[in-house]
Amino acid sequence: MKIEVAVPQKATTKVKGDLLENIAKKLLEAQNYEVEQEVRNTGVEVDLLCQSKTNNNKKISVECKAYRDKKIDSGIIDKMLGVKSRKKYAEAWLITTSSLGKDAKGIMEELLEEGNCDVHIFTPEKLMRALVDTNVIVSIDIPKSKVLNNYSENQIFDEVLLVTPKGYFWAFSTSKTGKAELVLLFDATNGQMIVQHELLYEVQMLDSSLTNLEFPSEVGISSTNNSEEPCKFNHDYYLKTLDTGVKYTHPDKNIINVDDIFIYQDLQVLNEDKEINSSKIIVKNNEKHRLFIFGNELSGKTTLAYNIQRKVIKNGLIPVYINAAGISSSDIKKIEKLVKRKIIEQYENPITINSNKNIDEKIVLIIDDFHTIKTNNGSTVKVINILNEKYSKIIFFSNSSRELKLLIDNDLNDALSSYDFYKIKELGYKLRDEIIKKWVSIGRDETIGDNEKYTRTIELANTIDVTVGKNFVPTYPIYILTLLQSFEASSAKTLQGSAYAEFYNYLITQSLGSIGIKPTELHLYFSFLSELAYFFFDKSTKEISETELESFHVKYCENKMINSNFDRLRNNLLKSKILKEEIGSFSFNHNYIYYFFAAKNLSDHIDNENIREQVKKITQRLYRTEFANIIIFLVHFTKNKLVLNGIINQAKSTFSEINIATFSKEEFENINKLINQEINIFIEDKKVEESRAEELTLKDKAQGNETNESNDPAIKYDEDIKELWSR
Repeated sequence: MKIEVAVPQKATTKVKGDLLENIAKKLLEAQNYEVEQEVRNTGVEVDLLCQSKTNNNKKISVECKAYRDKKIDSGIIDKMLGVKSRKKYAEAWLITTSSLGKDAKGIMEELLEEGNCDVHIFTPEKLMRALVDTNVIVSIDIPKSKVLNNYSENQIFDEVLLVTPKGYFWAFSTSKTGKAELVLLFDATNGQMIVQHELLYEVQMLDSSLTNLEFPSEVGISSTNNSEEPCKFNHDYYLKTLDTGVKYTHPDKNIINVDDIFIYQDLQVLNEDKEINSSKIIVKNNEKHRLFIFGNELSGKTTLAYNIQRKVIKNGLIPVYINAAGISSSDIKKIEKLVKRKIIEQYENPITINSNKNIDEKIVLIIDDFHTIKTNNGSTVKVINILNEKYSKIIFFSNSSRELKLLIDNDLNDALSSYDFYKIKELGYKLRDEIIKKWVSIGRDETIGDNEKYTRTIELANTIDVTVGKNFVPTYPIYILTLLQSFEASSAKTLQGSAYAEFYNYLITQSLGSIGIKPTELHLYFSFLSELAYFFFDKSTKEISETELESFHVKYCENKMINSNFDRLRNNLLKSKILKEEIGSFSFNHNYIYYFFAAKNLSDHIDNENIREQVKKITQRLYRTEFANIIIFLVHFTKNKLVLNGIINQAKSTFSEINIATFSKEEFENINKLINQEINIFIEDKKVEESRAEELTLKDKAQGNETNESNDPAIKYDEDIKELWSR
């Protein structure tokens, strides 16, 4: 593939430059830059000067070179570096339709070796990829799939993106005789084949490498499968699908979008002992497709829904995203009206789409947050039945809280009998590595070396593994990314001991801050949660009713002599996902929150005799997961000798019958007697990545075999002590 700026034969080089600058401007504006063209200032001249809309201090200079046969020489790179240095711009970009010459390549290699990542070269392949990613043009795969209906791969000679005064076009030179003869032309903004004689003639007359070939208007293939304009997302909606929903900060890129960090998660096949990766979800034309995907809060349901939508549109289908909260009636006319309204909101060419007689066959309904649907049970069943009758391709996403209701509701079960059910899993070790690799490559995908990426990935993965612990923190992408972000901000490169407590505190603070809790209010929430976690611990319970929670709040306010609105506090704790409510009962949403605040309360009152006695008792019962984890957090908060000595004494007691190893001759003789065959060591010739992948596969398998103790009944801290070997 290549890019050519095609202009009339007698046009000046400035005309060519302006065309390339215009498409570059669209690319930059899609990335949230304000763009000024042809900037001249005190002896400095740049083609484009760009100011970040989100970072007032960030300016980048852009040079555009519309060469066809000429390569980029070192002088152009030197000029870019000089302008960047003189004007103190944050970055310098070169957007070109040609490749780098030998000297220019040498300069770039030197810059990369020096760790200079502020100079970016957009050669044709990278430029085309960026234009597609920002929805300025459609992927070449869309028109090419139509060409391949009549031509084989080896009958396509050239694939060219033409940037012209008449628009942007994907052009394919083809022939069935072994020599390029014909050019098939497609609008690069929507993938539609160009068949208008006048436009074809005008493009053919432009100065390009394809000028001497024939541009026919009839070659036996239609502009789309059904002679209709292909779907293309509205630009604003497309950007919405790329929005992470969370503002991540990264040292090498100002704005992080979904493509920077997204990975396809694994799905558990419900009622079966198997799983699939969500990338395997493929929706095809003329096929029935019905899925129901459950996911916990913040598991990434909506992000997956948007990515499936962006994937499905490439198959010539019409994926329509609908949030179930907008469905309030089982009236078929209202449902049809809602679908049409969403098409208008999401697509650039809704009139053409709606005029398609076969639109219902092409529509893929992606219905998110099914648990928020406003209809009652009976009407919800009617809605599903109407959708099933009208559309053959439907994907529901729902909170996991709806899973139990579906299992016990016979009518809902019947309505969904044709669906396959899945549940989004937390990230295992392999997928954590994948998301970490994407994180360390952000803004550096063309400059970071394999060794540096591998080393940094392992370093961060080890830190993540320790931080999430065993059921401490969910390993959904949002939590992994939040931790990665906090690691970047940390001054400690290798975290040890109590340094990990910073990150649990960070996660909790982020959760509260995400719903608008002011820093001045955090003390109230931390204090309340600390007392509430101790209440759970002291009463040996994992959940309480709303009445009990409100009663606890009243006593808390009386003891602290403060005024606090219960409804606001409760709603904020639910909204921030600190607490969760299920069937009228309230509990801590994640284990690490409970462990963190229970330990914090014990630490704050460690001089209280009753608290000291409780700490002694849980130290004697470290075989219980809950108590072991509270002690781990308690060590983060206090270095009180009561805690440390208790752990040491318990260890000594547990191993009291074991003698300390002296490495004596007799000990080694006893060890040697255990060896009954020769030990052979085989060193396989493997790449380090292969060994790493095998190691992570084994860890994922071992993790899958572990029992999850988070659902165990509450344990009393003063239960009878059990002997370790009797368990």
